[in-house]
Amino acid sequence: MENTDFSKLKITIVGLGVIGGSFAKGLKDVPKNMLYGVDTDKSTLIKAKEEGIIDEGFIDAYIPAKESDIIILCLYPKQIADFILKYRGCFKDGVIITDATGIKQGFIEKINPMLPQNVDFVFGHPMAGREKRD
Repeated sequence: MENTDFSKLKITIVGLGVIGGSFAKGLKDVPKNMLYGVDTDKSTLIKAKEEGIIDEGFIDAYIPAKESDIIILCLYPKQIADFILKYRGCFKDGVIITDATGIKQGFIEKINPMLPQNVDFVFGHPMAGREKRD
C-alpha cells in the first residue's frame, strides 16, 4: 500500500459477530473514508449502521470487494475458502485480506493457489478467548 492516504481507506469486515463486531467498534473512530459490514443477517447490519459501527451494510460482498483496500474475514474456517473462490474476481487491485480465524490448517493450502496475483492475504489471529489455569 505504498503512498496510501490512510485517511481514505475503505475497509470491509465480513461477519459482524463477536469478533467482527469488535473489529468494527474498534475501527469506527479511525479516520477512514468508509467502513463496510457484510453479514447474512440483515437485522445485524441494520443495528450496526444505526449504532454508527459501520457506514454501510451488505448481505453479499460484491460491491465492497470491488472498493475495499482492506478486507477482514471474521468467518468460520470452512467459509474462508468459499469466500475467496466466490469473490476472487471482484477484489480491488492491491487489496489486503486478513482473517480472524484461530484454526487455519484446513484452508491455507486451499486458498493460496486461488488468490489473484494482485491480492495479499495476511493470515491473522483474533487473540480472543480466555486463559485457564488448573
